[in-house]
Amino acid sequence: MELPAAVGVATAVLRAILGVAALLLGAGVVGLGIVSVVTSGVNAGVFWWLYARRHGRPGIALDVAAGRQLIRTAAPLMLNGFLNTIFFRIDILLLQAMRGAETVGLYATAYKFIDGLLLVPTFVTLALFPLLSRFADESPERLGRTYRQAVKALVLVAVPIAAGFTFLAEDVLRFFFGDTYAPAAPALRLLVWFLPLSYLNGVTQYLLIAVNRQRLITLAFGLGAAFNILANIAVIPQFGMEGSAVVTVFSEVVLLAPFMAGVRGALGSLPLSFGLMRGLVAAAAMAAALWAIQGAPGPVMVLAGVLVYAAALAALRVLDAEDLRVLRRLIGR
Repeated sequence: MELPAAVGVATAVLRAILGVAALLLGAGVVGLGIVSVVTSGVNAGVFWWLYARRHGRPGIALDVAAGRQLIRTAAPLMLNGFLNTIFFRIDILLLQAMRGAETVGLYATAYKFIDGLLLVPTFVTLALFPLLSRFADESPERLGRTYRQAVKALVLVAVPIAAGFTFLAEDVLRFFFGDTYAPAAPALRLLVWFLPLSYLNGVTQYLLIAVNRQRLITLAFGLGAAFNILANIAVIPQFGMEGSAVVTVFSEVVLLAPFMAGVRGALGSLPLSFGLMRGLVAAAAMAAALWAIQGAPGPVMVLAGVLVYAAALAALRVLDAEDLRVLRRLIGR
């Protein structure tokens, strides 16, 4: 699974470089469209070459019965992808209509950090999915254990990131985009709390696919998209992009409810803590430390936050013996 991850990163970098070049040459939106087609072609070509090198060139055959089965299985996933796009981007369209281009520019700038940080659960879940699928058939106990470890690891990463951005949002925006985009800081401080819930929901979604509950995901995304649209229409006129950021966070809560129902149906009784409550306490200690040194240089605040969070995790023994064994294996590799 490291190969798709590496290809994905390389393609993203290539798309960014070519996209900037196209804009500098004055190609505009059409140029960006051409770049997207080219990089997608490169992506497909690299995957074809990797597969052919390892397994031989794939042949082409038509199996109608298998095709029908694939369509029945995959159709909910296609619909999920469509609903997911609405879920994450409808707020931009509504902000454009109700608050104008300047607000959209600020909000989209805040969202760029969220988009970048969402690469973490994407690659983790893609790597985990074959394991989840295998354990769904072979060992429900191992399936539950793998799911718990993945959720715990991702949330323990996401919560301190969210806490850090809460205090450093304005500094980060000024560093990357200049003073012009500093007014996006309030939206970023709110929007970043979407991450812990999104990391949790991301792993849960792939667990539900592994146990063949795609239709439940479709229902959840339908509810989430409907809530997102209606809530944004209600709050944007009065609260603008900050209201839209809060709606994004609560939309993940709407997704979480049916997702957890599906997890209970697949794995039985499942405690929600996974040691996460102590992790939240550690994040609270980090937040308190950052609050105490507000106004310090950004690098100092980042270093202090990391040290306090690591010390709190160790003092509270958030990582159990199994977590430490996994860490030692990873470090050894």
